[in-house]
Amino acid sequence: MKMFLTRIGFGSKVIITGDASQKDLPRDAVSGLDDCMKVLKKIEDIGFCSLPARMLCATLLFSRLYRHTTNMRKNRSRRSPYSPPQSGEKIMTIQIDYETEKKLDIDYTQLANRVAHKILETEQCPYEASVNLVITDNEEIKEVNAQFRNINAPTDVLSFPMIPFPSPADYSIIEDQDEYFDLDTDELLLGDVMISVDRVYAQAEEYGHSTEREFSFLFAHSMFHLLGYDHMEPEEAAVMGKETVRGSGNPWNQQIKQIGETDNNELPGIIKR
Repeated sequence: MKMFLTRIGFGSKVIITGDASQKDLPRDAVSGLDDCMKVLKKIEDIGFCSLPARMLCATLLFSRLYRHTTNMRKNRSRRSPYSPPQSGEKIMTIQIDYETEKKLDIDYTQLANRVAHKILETEQCPYEASVNLVITDNEEIKEVNAQFRNINAPTDVLSFPMIPFPSPADYSIIEDQDEYFDLDTDELLLGDVMISVDRVYAQAEEYGHSTEREFSFLFAHSMFHLLGYDHMEPEEAAVMGKETVRGSGNPWNQQIKQIGETDNNELPGIIKR
C-alpha cells in the first residue's frame, strides 16, 4: 500500500475497493485492509465509503466492465419467444446471502426458487435469469432503507432492479444489450432482493398465516418489482398484491392456486394477504 500511495501523481484520484468481511488469513493474522483503514482514516483528503449491502451495486457494474475488457461471445443461445422449460431445465439461479444471526426456520431456498420459477413462467420471461437474495434483520434493512430511500425505518422487503423496463415484463429493452446478462452463465441479471427475518415473523403473526406464506409473498412481491411492476399504477398494484385481500380479486391467484399449499409439499398461495 505504501508503494502504491507514493506513486500517485499530483491531481490524481484513486479508488480502492475491498471487503473487510472476506479474509483468508490465519486466526491471529492482522488484515492489511483493516490496518490500512486505521492508519489512513484520520488523514485529510482520504475518505472511506461503506456499502452495507455490497451485492446491490456490484453485479451490473461488473458486467459492464468485464464486457469492455474481455472478448465476449456475441452469439448467445437464448430462448425466444417464450417456451415452457423442459423437465429438469434450469430457468433461474438465486444467489442467497444469509446476513443475520436470527434463524428463519423454513426452507427459504426451495420457496424462493419455486416462487421465482412460477413468476418467470407466468410473465413469459424468454431468458434464464439470476437474482441475488439477501436475508437479513431489521437493523441492517433499516440502514439500507435509509441509504437508498431516505426512510430511516426498517421495512419488510427491498427491491433493486437491474433493468429499466419501459413497462412491466417488456423484454424488448433487453435485446442485444449485453450488460444485462451474466457473461459466464448468459443469465439475465434481474437484480437484488433484501428481506427482513424480523418482519417475516411479525407479519406472519399479524396476518394469521405461516412464515412460509409470508416469506413467499414478500419474495413474489419483490420479483414483480424486478420485472418492472410498480405500486403507482392501479393495474400494476393489483398484480403486486397491494389492493385486495390475499386470495381474491387478483389474476395471479389462479396461477398460485395451481401450485397448492405447503402442507402438500407445494408452494403456498402468495400474492394476496
